[in-house]
Amino acid sequence: MLLFKDINFLFKCATHIPPRLMTDETVSCSSHNIYPVPQVAWATDPPSAREVLENSTIKTTDHKGLFTVESTLRILGNISDYAYFCSFMSADKTQVWTASRKNQGNIFTEEEGCKLSIPCIAPHNLQNFSLTWTFASSSEPAVILRYDTRTKHTFNLWEGQAELDQDLILLGNGSLLLLSPETQEHTGTYTCTFSGLQSRHTVQTRVNITSYMFKHVTCNTPIALGIVDELCAIFAVPIELVSYSPMCLLLGLPDAHMVNTKQMRLS
Repeated sequence: MLLFKDINFLFKCATHIPPRLMTDETVSCSSHNIYPVPQVAWATDPPSAREVLENSTIKTTDHKGLFTVESTLRILGNISDYAYFCSFMSADKTQVWTASRKNQGNIFTEEEGCKLSIPCIAPHNLQNFSLTWTFASSSEPAVILRYDTRTKHTFNLWEGQAELDQDLILLGNGSLLLLSPETQEHTGTYTCTFSGLQSRHTVQTRVNITSYMFKHVTCNTPIALGIVDELCAIFAVPIELVSYSPMCLLLGLPDAHMVNTKQMRLS
């Protein structure tokens, strides 16, 4: 049996599951109870020179002669600059288990109430895999959505809040679409994981959704529906639209201020 270690957790998995990665100032792979001892290799995307991928690998054995192997690599540059790939190759070189991880740059948006896509792209072509999305704010990560390409079954605890494009998933694009994100409910850390027979790829993204100070717009003449999306993009909140005129009155300021409609793309 293999045991894979993440930042704060131990994961016991079947032997065909790849090692997990953890990222802080270092990224680590570990496998336990293996015989004979496997070979460990590191790579990054974008590619890095071999000399900068020097790692510290420790191999120990227990009283049964089974090996525990842990390999640690220092993060290169900023944590979001690279995806990290750790591969364990069996001694006879017939099998390879690979884990990869990418920490994306944070997503900051003031578009509360507007659709938001959180990217998650597989690093290579996958077949017969599952995709899992988890979300964590101040609590432990919880599964919010899971899709299995073999059964075509979707398990969505955020029905009506988030969705996947199943056609894109088959092309390796597992991006999550938040339909109407709210500041408190949907700000947090999103993690997607592609899990195949002998590979696992994890992408983690921190999303911070803030509310724009203007909550409503009130105007004087009927407004075309096509303007709603533009206003949503500008003011980043669900807007109650009544009408418009060459000048619009914005509510939400200490005093009423008049704003030129050219700034609102309404002219």
